[in-house]
Amino acid sequence: MEKEIKNIVIIPARFLEKREDGYILRCAIAKDYMEDRLFGNYSLQGIENPDLVFIGVMTGVGVTQVNFCNANDFRKLFEKKWEVLLK
Repeated sequence: MEKEIKNIVIIPARFLEKREDGYILRCAIAKDYMEDRLFGNYSLQGIENPDLVFIGVMTGVGVTQVNFCNANDFRKLFEKKWEVLLK
């Protein structure tokens, strides 16, 4: 089956807490709408001090992939575009 990428979405998020069953992240779904979501233990594995996170969601024909990336270096961008995440 041929894999064809149709859409890539990047969701800004903030780490809230670690639980036994995973991590709670506050995700910016829209400019003024946040949702707290539980992600599995694998999601932030290997990221040190995961305060700010980008979640990349890639979908298409024959492919679905979710990546988690440390976004601490982009704090000024978060302050400018998603300040509600930092409160």
